[in-house]
Amino acid sequence: MSTQEILISNSRFCINADLKIPKNIESNRGIVLAHGAIINRKSLSRDTLSLAGYLCDKLNAYVITPDYLGETTYSSRKTLVRFSEVIDHSVQYLCDEYGVDDVMGFGHSMG
Repeated sequence: MSTQEILISNSRFCINADLKIPKNIESNRGIVLAHGAIINRKSLSRDTLSLAGYLCDKLNAYVITPDYLGETTYSSRKTLVRFSEVIDHSVQYLCDEYGVDDVMGFGHSMG
């Protein structure tokens, strides 16, 4: 498994996210981890003993953990309508960049 910090940008926002890439890069599975209010993406995807790493290894899946507030920037506060847009764009990134065709979401707390 390898880890990358990525940016997913469009005209409305720039999403900072962590991406775990499985050893078997032929995998067609993906997982989006949605964090809660007091947890951030780094808590879920740190280098050792992380939920993202565990899921990546055990399920042989790409795991993306997007940031919602703080590091992710929005062109206007009016665009901060739904966090679901961040998840939608994260899913689209996995599908477009890695050919993932089976994506699951996992949220906890307020995620």
